[in-house]
Amino acid sequence: MPMRVGIIPGKIEFIFHTFVCILMMGAFFPMFRSLLGIHSQALEGDPFQRAVLTTAYALALLSLCFQLREVLLMIASTPVLWLLMLWATLSILWSDFPDVAFRRVLALWLTSLYGLVLCLRFEFKSLLRLLGGALLVVLAASLALVILFPDWAVMGPPLLGNWRGVFIHKNHLGRFSALALLVAGVLFLLSEKTVERIFWGVAITVALVTLLGSQSLSALAVSSGMILSVLFLKTVLRRKKLVWLWLLLFMIVAAVAVFLLAQNYERVMVEGLDKDASLSGRLPLWRSLFEKIASEPLLGYGYGTFWLGADGPAADIWKKLNWEVPHAHNGYLDLWLHLGLPGVCLGLYLLLQLFVLSIKNLFSAMPAAWFWVLLLLYLISYNLVESIFLSVNSLFMVLIVYSCVVLQRRRSAPVLDSAGTETCCRSE
Repeated sequence: MPMRVGIIPGKIEFIFHTFVCILMMGAFFPMFRSLLGIHSQALEGDPFQRAVLTTAYALALLSLCFQLREVLLMIASTPVLWLLMLWATLSILWSDFPDVAFRRVLALWLTSLYGLVLCLRFEFKSLLRLLGGALLVVLAASLALVILFPDWAVMGPPLLGNWRGVFIHKNHLGRFSALALLVAGVLFLLSEKTVERIFWGVAITVALVTLLGSQSLSALAVSSGMILSVLFLKTVLRRKKLVWLWLLLFMIVAAVAVFLLAQNYERVMVEGLDKDASLSGRLPLWRSLFEKIASEPLLGYGYGTFWLGADGPAADIWKKLNWEVPHAHNGYLDLWLHLGLPGVCLGLYLLLQLFVLSIKNLFSAMPAAWFWVLLLLYLISYNLVESIFLSVNSLFMVLIVYSCVVLQRRRSAPVLDSAGTETCCRSE
């Protein structure tokens, strides 16, 4: 039975998991190591972050040994997720770098199992507070660093003036600012005390400031998309009898918008948004990656073994584009590169399944239900321009695992507490 956070040991546990979440965001340590001129190797990653997270995983996963029944039930309720994990594990067999693939797969399993730990230890609202606190720490620290040490926290050419805060790149700051808007916004709505509302209102303000300071187009687009989705879905929910008509209208409008954008793409990007028409080099990168996918379309190159720099299959991409790109800047392409067609099909099915389940939850009219819809929209859309799905030592992978368990169990046995939050990960 999952346990609520206690008073004395619970505070220590809360701080511990907050630290782990901050580490999973890639905040502080990679930036300071970069400033010191210490760069990680593509094959090994950041040794300090890896060592600390391994220790944290070992401490956290120890609790799973005492709750095997609950763990097995959670795994049984989310078969698609663990089938995808199994396929990633099998990819070691056909990878040209089996030792690297083994280490990456092991890290992926540890990351995913840590998601089960959070599901066991924290009910929904407690998890939100954990995430909100961790996000507020990194965003407030980013804002303070911009004010006190702008040479560290503001990027130079060619991204002169863009804030990066305590991260190594402005897109990372924008990504977590957008996530903080979602988490703090839901907590603001769920809070009953005035002090809590003020606190999370301040958090929303900080997130807005850092989001705008990062000037990350993808983060701004995802945040705007979430706001528009709320307005659209609220309209649909008020007219439940016409829901399919509204959805059809939405698809028609979306198709027209995509067509017009495609016809006027360069004008919109260059003249309207003052951005590079190649999406900062993403378009030529994606064209080159399709050629690599065509070479291994069925099985891929093995989990975590494509982006190994001059030592791996990505060497041709680096040489062709003169760009030491660390990933595909598209999670679906990365999934195809790593795990082939079965992997990308399983991944897409999992995300779409979770999104459909989250939409069904909206009819409960509970504020917490909005979080799952917007989180899935965030993950699905952000994965188009960044690689955040099925990534090791990543907060996003932890959230995907937590979402799988919550949404699958809500489908079979939904339980709501008085605040309208899900408690399906623990028995009442």
